[in-house]
Amino acid sequence: MRAREFAEARRNPELNPKKSGRVDAVEFLRSAIGRGGAWGVSFTQVNKLGINPTTSFNSGALNAGTPAGVYFYPASYFVRTVEANEPFPFADDANFIQVFNYNPKNMLNIKTATRYEEETVNKKLGESDYDDTGMGPGPNIMMSVASYVRNHPGATSETWELHRVFRRLGYDAILDLGTGFIQEQEPYSGVILDTGIIGQVKTFNNNRPATGKPTTVQEVIVEYTRQQTTQTWGQKLAAAAKKDPTVTAAPVQPKKYGTEKTLGRRKQR
Repeated sequence: MRAREFAEARRNPELNPKKSGRVDAVEFLRSAIGRGGAWGVSFTQVNKLGINPTTSFNSGALNAGTPAGVYFYPASYFVRTVEANEPFPFADDANFIQVFNYNPKNMLNIKTATRYEEETVNKKLGESDYDDTGMGPGPNIMMSVASYVRNHPGATSETWELHRVFRRLGYDAILDLGTGFIQEQEPYSGVILDTGIIGQVKTFNNNRPATGKPTTVQEVIVEYTRQQTTQTWGQKLAAAAKKDPTVTAAPVQPKKYGTEKTLGRRKQR
């Protein structure tokens, strides 16, 4: 999908057919990975993929900051998390799953950044803004950019100033595979700074696989109520069985409408 088509899809979400569920998203990724480019997954409340112009969230390990951009989970992390039936640390209850591939020309990989890359960034920013975290070149670059932005405040929010400086340094994406320097609560994450590198986009409804385990607060409340109801009926059955030997203590579910007139099934004579 070219940049024009990507913009058109964002303006007209109906052009991007929706599929269903996290399991379908995993199956799609398994067939797509290896075709070229990298793949990411973004959770969105609306059926659009793009940079939120009003974003102001700011976090990151050691308060390194979070630049404005399209945030995503790496495809491999998404697949592992879904297959383990675990919640995602952020936007787990969003309405849509946006699966996309991207082809960066100059991506900062926090985990594998080199000392040469760090020195190049320091020369562009100025040695006075160098910040040595003792954790390697990638974290040092993140902190040096954050220090530069705070020492040279701009006209926009810090998130957008971070975005602007990373773009000026030539980066079109940042990838974090376990350090938490983009977002502390999400050690495995990434951010697209230039939406022009995004190619194909597939949209899925954010339906969880059916496992029988409550995963949201509402589901926990429903499950607790069900258990309490079952327990109450079980106690009534046991009491009735003591008084009348023809009553079995087999579990009986209350009817959906009205009230249950009997507390058990009569044994066959």
